[in-house]
Amino acid sequence: MGLAQSAISHQIHGLDDHPGFELFHREPRRITLTPKGEALTVAMREGLRVVADAIRELTTSAPGPRLIVSTLPGFAVKWLSPRLMNGP
Repeated sequence: MGLAQSAISHQIHGLDDHPGFELFHREPRRITLTPKGEALTVAMREGLRVVADAIRELTTSAPGPRLIVSTLPGFAVKWLSPRLMNGP
């Protein structure tokens, strides 16, 4: 992550300050989640999954109706294609 241990420690302390209760148990050389921290982790994962699903749904559009045109190559190149590229 490219962060010093002290920087991570400050971030963890900041996380505890925000909800008003402890999220982590601090042990020598180890940090574990409190029961409230575990519950919040489950809720956060679900919330982020909902957001990711919404983004995926909004960015994945269903293809519209298709029109298939069969024509001679010369007509397609000289007349049809320029009009399709330039629009109406």
